[in-house]
Amino acid sequence: MGTVTILGVNGILGSIQGENYVDAYAKYDFRYTDLQFCQFENLEKEIPQFDEHFIQQLSQVDGVAHISISKITWAQIDFNALEFESFLKMQHEELYHDGKTYEQMISELQDDANAGDYGCYVVTIDDGLVEQYNNTHSTPIDIDDFRNGDTVIVGMDTDTFAPNAALIGKTLHLTSDNAHGQSADFQVAGAFNYKDLNDSFNIGHRKWIGAVTDVIYVSDAGMKRLTDTPILYDIGVDIESPDQLQKVHQELIAINNTLPSGEWNFQSSAAMLEAFDQMYFSIGLFGNGAAILLIVIGLLNFVNVMLTGVIARKNEFAIMESIGTTKKQIRKILTFEGGFYALISTLLIMTLGNAFLLLAADAVPGIADYAKFEYPVTLVIGLIIAIFTICLYVPSLVYGFISKETVTERLHDFES
Repeated sequence: MGTVTILGVNGILGSIQGENYVDAYAKYDFRYTDLQFCQFENLEKEIPQFDEHFIQQLSQVDGVAHISISKITWAQIDFNALEFESFLKMQHEELYHDGKTYEQMISELQDDANAGDYGCYVVTIDDGLVEQYNNTHSTPIDIDDFRNGDTVIVGMDTDTFAPNAALIGKTLHLTSDNAHGQSADFQVAGAFNYKDLNDSFNIGHRKWIGAVTDVIYVSDAGMKRLTDTPILYDIGVDIESPDQLQKVHQELIAINNTLPSGEWNFQSSAAMLEAFDQMYFSIGLFGNGAAILLIVIGLLNFVNVMLTGVIARKNEFAIMESIGTTKKQIRKILTFEGGFYALISTLLIMTLGNAFLLLAADAVPGIADYAKFEYPVTLVIGLIIAIFTICLYVPSLVYGFISKETVTERLHDFES
């Protein structure tokens, strides 16, 4: 029971590795995000938190392999109730349960448009996300058109509410409110589901309008059609080797200390690993502690059984020695018996133990979606070696403890 428990605990814990957690939930090794754009509503004009000088500082850090930059601007969308009718009706059905009619909603949206408030944030993404989109959606996006800045992707839809998909094929006339903003027409080529983007930071709103697409994704070329001076919103830093994680982390912390305080966030894989390892250690300590307790109980029980058995056969061994059996031969007999116990334990581990590990492997994805089950080969081999070592040597040691008296003395005890 103890060995099977420790195998199960370590089989599960070995699958829930910090590196897997970071790979699943950290898009980059290090990440800077302007939190102004993650707010549900931000009525003030956005103040840039990062600049090109900061990017240059990051690029000069030894060990940094690649820096990914996502840019953002807010853009007004020309409101056309007839063109967007299917989209707007879906929004009305989902968002307006207070008795407001569709016509009233359209009137309010037109007022927002006249005030220049009908719009959303426009964000740059790379080709990789478009390729990922094509792999998971039945209608692919022409990557060249997207890369050239002719098309955009809107979002974010959910499994139960997908109004943005109704915009596919429509043309959006966007106008950036940047100081150097321009107007341009874009065709909607696709609609992201929230699950398409493995991103812990969600884009918020300048002003909550409701019946407007949450965010529009463009290429760098598409952004240039709107403005030459977008705000640096999201900065991802990847390193050359995992061995450099702590060193780069310390250097980036030093650079961060030179930044003015503001609405920005720094996410570090090193910090995530440290927090994960602390949790992992606590769980491992508890699980392995319980398993080791069972092993100790089992070991004490085995020693007790062997001790009781050898003591009960003390006189038998004395008689065997009196007729010529050597202590070495008796030790071989006891060692063989101990090996039999070890063999039984090993067979139980390789059958019931492996069956338990298979159940653990099936349960692992339900415990953590980032987990990757790995059979604990080294632990199994180590436990089997330990079992055989204990089972082979304990009986002989017990016999040596009780056979210190001479054969005559032990036979005399038998007669009495």
